[in-house]
Amino acid sequence: MVEARPAYHSQDQSQQHAGSSTAQSSPLPKKLRELAYISLVRSRLEYCAAVWDPHKITGQLALESVQSRAARFTKRGYSYQSSVSQMLLDLQWQPLKERRREIRLTLLFRIVHGKIATPVDDILTRADARTCSQHDYKFLHISANTQQYKNSFFVATVLQWNTLPQSAVNADSVSAFKTQLRSMP
Repeated sequence: MVEARPAYHSQDQSQQHAGSSTAQSSPLPKKLRELAYISLVRSRLEYCAAVWDPHKITGQLALESVQSRAARFTKRGYSYQSSVSQMLLDLQWQPLKERRREIRLTLLFRIVHGKIATPVDDILTRADARTCSQHDYKFLHISANTQQYKNSFFVATVLQWNTLPQSAVNADSVSAFKTQLRSMP
């Protein structure tokens, strides 16, 4: 006996349902899933990362969990036994916290070397030459009374900037600076 279909259920809808199950059984290539994450998701997570970087652990973990889910999606590792840490290593994805640090320091590098016209004379003060043991582009520490200001772009980034080696801050280009950053522990 032939099963009767409801009047609202057309032949086209049946084909759509059949097509959706086929799409689930034939996964996209891994490289395409990785590209989708990097271009559609991570780019949005990092859109304002230079000036907005969550300082609370809950915010950092929330962002990292997005990348963890993307690693599972990319590697098709949905088993509870799958190690997300190993997936991230296999994919060679930096933790987002490190990427945000690199983005902030790169922005300050561009500002310091005049590649971005940003008036910072009222904000950044060069340190005395006698205290510039690591490099010539050291800035005075900016004092902050509130946690929010302490974690703002210039205050937080200057602390990290002052610890960089001379070779990094004197890099010839932005790409050379990023290479120096990535080679540091």
